[in-house]
Parts: sequence; C-alpha cells; structure tokens
Amino acid sequence: MPAESGIGLGLSVERIEGDTWHLDGGALAAHSVSAGVLSAEITVDQLVLPDEHGALEDLHLTCDFVWSESAGWHCSDGVLRLGDSPVGPQESQWSGHWGTDGALAVDVADVRLADGHAAIELQRRSDEWSLEMRVHRLALDRLVRIADLPGVPADWGLQGRLNGTVALHGGRAPLKAKTALVIDRLGFASPDGAHAAEDIIVRVDLSGRARPAGWQFDGVLRWPAGMLYSEPLFLDAATAPVTLSFDGAVDAAGELLELQSAALGLQGAFQLSGAGRFSIRDATLLELTVAAHTENP
Repeated sequence: MPAESGIGLGLSVERIEGDTWHLDGGALAAHSVSAGVLSAEITVDQLVLPDEHGALEDLHLTCDFVWSESAGWHCSDGVLRLGDSPVGPQESQWSGHWGTDGALAVDVADVRLADGHAAIELQRRSDEWSLEMRVHRLALDRLVRIADLPGVPADWGLQGRLNGTVALHGGRAPLKAKTALVIDRLGFASPDGAHAAEDIIVRVDLSGRARPAGWQFDGVLRWPAGMLYSEPLFLDAATAPVTLSFDGAVDAAGELLELQSAALGLQGAFQLSGAGRFSIRDATLLELTVAAHTENP
C-alpha cells in the first residue's frame, strides 16, 4: 500500500543482547514525504561489537529520500555518522536496497581508517551474503597499532601504505575470504642498524577457507622492487625479483600459524622450499625446515 504524506512511524528498543555483543538505545523513525517516498533515521546509542572488538557510539543512519518500487525500497543518498568507533569518529555517504524477497545491498562510500580511506559493500541474497572492503593508502604504522599486531617493534619507524581489496563470502557453505593487497614504499630501520628496508613494493594475493579447526589458506607474494637488509643478508628486488607461494593453516584460537609448504624464488639466483610453525600470540618461530637449490647448477 503506498505511503501517504504526513504519516509517521517510530520504534525503539532499550537493549538487545547477543552472546558476545549488545545494543543499547536503538530507535527507528520514518515519515512519509509523499506516496511511495519516506524519510528515515536509525539511531543507536551504543553497539558493543563481538569478541571485545570495541564499540560503535552515537550511530546515526539517515536517508531523506527512500522510495519504493515493486521489488523493494531504495536509498541512493544516505548519511552515516558515528560519534566514535574503534577507528575513530566517522561521517560518510551510503546507499542501499532492501528487496521484498529479503535481498539486501548496502554501500558505504568513504570510511576514514589509518590515515587513509576504505569503502564497504555488503550484499545478502537468500542464504548467501558477501562483504567487500576496498582500502586506499592506509598507513601501515597506524594499521599495526589499530590491529595490535604482535612482532612489529614500535621503534623501527615503520613506513608504507596499503591498497587493495578484502572480500568475505558466507552462507550455507563455509566462510571464504579473498584478498588482493599491495604494500607501497615499505620501509623500516631497527635502532641497532641490523635490519632495514627501503622503498619495497609487495603484492599479496591470498585465499582462505574456514574450517572447524580454524582457517586453511594459500597465496602468492610478489616483491618486484625495493631493498631489504637483515644482517648479514642484503636483497635488492630490482636485480632479483622475489616470489613466494605458500599454503597453510591458522588454528581456531588465532594463536598458531602452520606453514604446510612454501616456495621462495629469487629470479636468476636460488630457490628455497620449506615448512614451519609460528606462534602468533608470542611472535615466536617454533619450527622451521628449509631446503635450498640454485637455478643453474
């Protein structure tokens, strides 16, 4: 039934609780602008994210022009505002579609993250859903602090920018992930001078599949430019580009990384193959097996 001008609707909830998350002070307000057209606003005082990933504070999701078609409702020029979040306050445009068949599509155009920008696209149809994040010029040092990554010394002066996409797909089948990321102008220097990197460019293509015991993954790393020094080793990718292919697994707790196989090649020089285990929690190598051979014996 078409909406009539002047009709308003308001809903509110005091609290919604999940296993590891909760929402406080949620409200929906909608007002008919004309037949088939609404203005709408969703507000949330606080949304505590699962698994201690922080909270979204003072959320406002508005759209002044929501129109209906036979297939559902559309918003092409909405506004998202966050008073605070794990990555700071936010304000961005968004667009979306809600289908009468339950389909959903939401696109957030510009999220400020780690001194760079990210765009997020969420889609759901039937029992399948997908989430894609496109990142542009994220500062590595800020990203490491936000993610609280182990094994990256704060006094090494980490530099570089991250670009690319991260995509998730779930539903009836196990969760899958796929990334295509480029690290541009990676650099660092340890205070004792034993380790340094300059103007490194790295591309990482990675695919992962969720399993009951954790994540299974495989990927390829390409390093075509830049220099690395780690006493006594010196590598210049401009003269010997590096390629690393690998596959392995991460346990369900996210504490243990097992590299089941890996092959490292330096063009025109030598190749290494091996396997190993690494403690993510302690940033410690637990086991490593390596074999080496030259390309031109």
